[in-house]
Parts: sequence; C-alpha cells; structure tokens
Amino acid sequence: MRRILIVDDEDGVLEELSDYFAKDYEIVTAKSAAEAIELLEGLDLAIIDMFMETEESGIEVLKVAKKMMPLLQCIILTAYGTASNAVKAMKEGAYDYVEKQTPDIYEALDYKIKRALEYRDSIEALRESEEKYHALVEDVRETNSRLEEALAELRITQQKIVQQERLRYIGQLASGIAHDFNNILTPILGYSDFMLNSPEILRDKKKTRQYLDMIRIAAEDGRELINRLSLFYRKREDNDDFVTVDLNQLIQQTILITQPRWKDQAQAAGITVDILTDLQDIPLISGKENELREVLTNLIFNSVDALTINGTISLCTQTDGKNIILKVKDSGIGMTEETRKRCFEPFFSTKGLSGTGLGLSIVYGIIQRHEGTIEVESELGKGTTFIIRLPRATEKQDKDKVKTKKGTLYPLHILVADDEKSILNLLASYLTADGHTFELANNGREGLEKFKSGNFDLVITDRAMPDIGGDQLADLIKQIAPKVPIIMITGLGNIMETSGEMPKNIDRIIGKPFRLDELRKVLIEVTVKSENGYT
Repeated sequence: MRRILIVDDEDGVLEELSDYFAKDYEIVTAKSAAEAIELLEGLDLAIIDMFMETEESGIEVLKVAKKMMPLLQCIILTAYGTASNAVKAMKEGAYDYVEKQTPDIYEALDYKIKRALEYRDSIEALRESEEKYHALVEDVRETNSRLEEALAELRITQQKIVQQERLRYIGQLASGIAHDFNNILTPILGYSDFMLNSPEILRDKKKTRQYLDMIRIAAEDGRELINRLSLFYRKREDNDDFVTVDLNQLIQQTILITQPRWKDQAQAAGITVDILTDLQDIPLISGKENELREVLTNLIFNSVDALTINGTISLCTQTDGKNIILKVKDSGIGMTEETRKRCFEPFFSTKGLSGTGLGLSIVYGIIQRHEGTIEVESELGKGTTFIIRLPRATEKQDKDKVKTKKGTLYPLHILVADDEKSILNLLASYLTADGHTFELANNGREGLEKFKSGNFDLVITDRAMPDIGGDQLADLIKQIAPKVPIIMITGLGNIMETSGEMPKNIDRIIGKPFRLDELRKVLIEVTVKSENGYT
C-alpha cells in the first residue's frame, strides 16, 4: 500500500484528510515542519500545508523533501491561494497546488494524488528503461532482441512522461489563469455593483442592457479562460471553432469591458489614461472571439501598467492586402532591449510578485494559433508598440453559417437533481421559460425517490452530491427506465469531455457555467422529434 504523509498544523484538517484517504493509502501525519522532515523516508507522496507555525514553513519541508528524495511527489495545500504562491510552490518542485477552498476538494485531491503517483512510477520506469538500454548497448551484437524490447519500453515510458508533464503544467498555467481571472471579474463585479447601488439606472433600458451585455461577455471570457486547460488534453484541430470576426467591433467592445481598469482604477491611483482609436475599414478575420478579446485585454492592461503618469493608449487597424494589421501603442515607460527580446517568454516578468509572466506568452500563443505574427517595438522612456498581423477571412469563411440540428423540442417533464440551490433555481427559470414542467431534488437520494414515484421524459443531474452522487443516480435510474435520457451538469464537464471520460449511463455532459441556448441544444440532441419519431 502506498505511504502518504499529510502535514498540517490544524487537527481538524489532519483528521478529515486521514479518514478520507485511509481506505486506499497508509497515512502518516505531522503537525509541524520539524516533525514532517523526520518522517520523509519511505514515503511515496506528501500533502503539505504551505503556511504553518512560521511563514512558508511548508515550503521548507518541500525543499528538504525534494533534496532528500527527488522522486517524492509533493502537493501543496493552502488556504491562501494566490498566483505568486502557486508559482513559488511549482518552482520549488511541487507536483501540484490545491486551495483549501476548492469545491469538492476531496475529489480534487484524490485525482491529483493518483496522477502524482502515476508520474512517480513513470519516472522510475524511465530510469529503469534507460539503465537497461545503456547496459544492452555494450553487448548489442549478442542481445539485439533484448535491445529492441528495451527501446520499445523506453518509447512507451517517454510518451507517458510527456503526458504527465503536460498534466503537471496545468497547475503552473492555472496560477496565471487565476491572475487573469481577477481581471475578468472586474467588470462583472463593477457593473453589477453599480446597478445595485444606483437603481435609477435601471430605468434607462438601453444603458442597463449595455451593462448586462458587458457582464455576460466578461463571464463568457471567464469560462473560455478556464476551458483553455482542455488544450492539454486533446489535439487542436485546424480552425477549431473559428468563426468570422469583426476586429473593429471587438476592439470597441474590449475597450468598454476594460474601462474599470484603464479609467476608474487608474484615476484612483492618480493617473489619467486616454484611449484613442483609429479603426479603418478592414475585412473580417477568422478566429475565436474570446481568444482575440483576451489578446486585446492583455495588451490594454499591459499598457496601463506601463503608465506611471498620465498617458495615452492607442489602437489602430489597417490592411496591407492579405493581412489585417492591429497596432496597440502606449506612451508608457517602455522596455530595455533585453526585456523587449524576452517579453514573450513564459514566466518572464518585470513586475515582481504582482505579475506571473504569463500574459504576453499567452498572447503570443493565441496569435500563433490564428496563423498571425506579433512584434514589439519599444525603447526605454519612449513607450511600446505591439504590432499584430492576422490573415483576413477567406471568401468561403465569410459565407459559412453555423448549422444546428433540425428538430422541434416539445414540452418535457424533467427531473432535476442538484445540491446547489442556485443551480436549481437557474434551471427552474430556464425550463419554465421554455414551457417544460419539472420537479426539483436537493440531492441524489431525493432525486431517486421522486423518479420512482413520477413519470419523467428526462433527467438532469449534478455529479458531485452527498450520499448518492450523479454517477450512481444515473446507474439506478437506467436500471428502472433504460430509455430515459440523462444529462449530467458538472463543473468538470469540459475536462471530462476532452479527456474522453464519459460516465456510464450518462447520455450528454454540460459543463458549468452554461447558457440557456446550450441547454436547449442538448435537450434537442437527446429528445428531438423528427418526422420519423424520436431520434
């Protein structure tokens, strides 16, 4: 049985984690850094609280552990989840990083423990394979068949190591995403707070709709930011989800969305920022709106950070024939030549702990995926200009339309099971608006009881629920009514789909957060009536 050390100075945390994982692992515990260091030998994995009796004492345990036992995988656990803490833990050799406030923390930890142990096993296997290979090379003429076997084993192991490294990098990328997510939350919190505290604005329907549009766009960007993690689970196809995009309109939209940062927050810091535009008549481009909007947002925020006194940010578009040119220029402090050359490198930052060094590297990656180029012109004290070139949309892309599955969705009687009241209320509003009838269940057991006593056309269930989870509920319902479609709504929906994880007896997965049109589309897919009946 694998041996795991749990280090935390809180008795409650130690007891809960020990009880939960004791059925699968041999658990040892420590309440201090000194005690933990004494117990390191013979371990397979350690879960370490980052902040204990002294500041960052968990980091000290991590450093000693990686020095004594390089193969020991360590997961940092903390209630103080910040981008700088995550990056610091990863740089010191942590396999992953988990916040104590994480929803479904036990499931998250269980998943990360399994992946960490697989990663450890892969490294051991790789070392063994390499030792076999070097030994066999010395006598290759006599051991040719064994050499081929070792080489094949080495290739398989190396592939597994690459996959594990990709998964581990998600933890590093998540620290940067957490930083950018705070920027996305700014217009959501700002506009909603403004409307709640200024009820007279609600009488202006045009202004209210504009603010709601900004809130919705920011929320969509937040979802897309999280979904980017799925890029590490699947191969991106050419032009995946690309549509025609009006770049000028996207620029105007992004300026509005980022206004709380470049105007309100800047003014609060005593800086006045003017944003100027020179948007010429340009053709459409092909791309992903959310990713391109993130490029613009990152560049605007980067320009704001470069302004230490009053200044300007200008956005200009033009065309040179086959390419669309976007220039984002600021009158800020500029860059040294060394900084200009390295600014697109991951984790390179001149902002100290306030920056993760991932913003411009993400911008660079997005532009590359759009088959474009990005250059930077800058001189210390004379501002910075980013020059982006993107290919214009082809004539075929201009004419392409999104095709949806044909069919008519008739009123349904639906069972909805979820232990989050806010999700139940949202689904009730959606289903009521579309003329469906429904019954709500606050957990899996209540859902099963209601299903047995009712006659439902369809079931919608959460995955993580107390007592009876969504997977088990689906199994029990399918035993009673095998033909009733079951839709699972879960916060891990995107990762499950892209990694190929489809629970048994689940017909469709919807990732949280979701929109009404997404729910409608899935309902049509599983229950649509055509001329030949249900499909």
